Amino acid sequence: MSRNKEMTKPRVLITGVSGLLGSNLAWLYRDRYSVLGLYRRHPVSWPGVRTLRQDLLEILSLKKCVHDFRPDILIHCAALTDVDACERNKQEAEQANIEATRKVVDCLNGLPTRLIHISTDSVFDGEKGNYSETDPVHPVNHYGWTKWKAETESLKRKGTLVFRTTVFGWNVQEKESLGEWVLHRMMRKEKINGFSDVVFSPLYTMELGRLMEKTWQKGLAGLYHCAGSNACSKYDFAVQLARVFHLDETAVNSISVDALALPARRPKNLSLKTSKLTESLGNSLPSVQRSIQSFFDDFERGLPRKLKGLA
Repeated sequence: MSRNKEMTKPRVLITGVSGLLGSNLAWLYRDRYSVLGLYRRHPVSWPGVRTLRQDLLEILSLKKCVHDFRPDILIHCAALTDVDACERNKQEAEQANIEATRKVVDCLNGLPTRLIHISTDSVFDGEKGNYSETDPVHPVNHYGWTKWKAETESLKRKGTLVFRTTVFGWNVQEKESLGEWVLHRMMRKEKINGFSDVVFSPLYTMELGRLMEKTWQKGLAGLYHCAGSNACSKYDFAVQLARVFHLDETAVNSISVDALALPARRPKNLSLKTSKLTESLGNSLPSVQRSIQSFFDDFERGLPRKLKGLA
């Protein structure tokens, strides 16, 4: 591609590009957009994507980076998402999730950049499920609280899009999303536990990326739930994965989350209502079943190895 054509492509900056969602978005957008990905600790590299080490808390270097690149879209994925780590290290969680978001917003002053902020279903307490965007938030752990406060910071910028979601996908790092955790153990013929009393609305990362692109093309702004169009328990999720990947679904044991003494409390029903986004886009969001099928299709195409630079 010529330099002139590359320079005319819309510019997308992704924070947290070495994380699960950030890496998947960079891969998905690399041909249609000029992509710059920022990482803090874990270098990543793919053809068609420029990456740069950047601590989001270092406001002067962050501002220079952003103003030099002048992104049309900034997708803020970077966060400390380990729920138990957030509970054990509250100050670190607040720095990573709240203060870093505040600095991202500040560094966009004077630019026309559209900010897209990735949030979580964990802002809710899980008592009733089927949460809409107008339901009051009530996080039950520190991770959920920091992500709610980060939403507040990002929405101070006019035109910001906030997506509450819960995703699974293929990691670039040697760590596992929920889907990978289930599959890798079942492929080794191990028994696994699935929570029958924890309900959620998972969405495959690449499906989220395709939906996100539609939202900024339509000029949407504000708070949206972007998740699976239906819900399932984590036990059912594991069973459905096993079926699609032709693995032994009887290896999944049904247990209660109450059986484990986890450092952070887990909400039990975080299913999300997605009708607001469905109506705004004019089409339905992917079901859990469709997300799992897309996850499998990308596995068949060799995406996990490609992301890690092994193919």
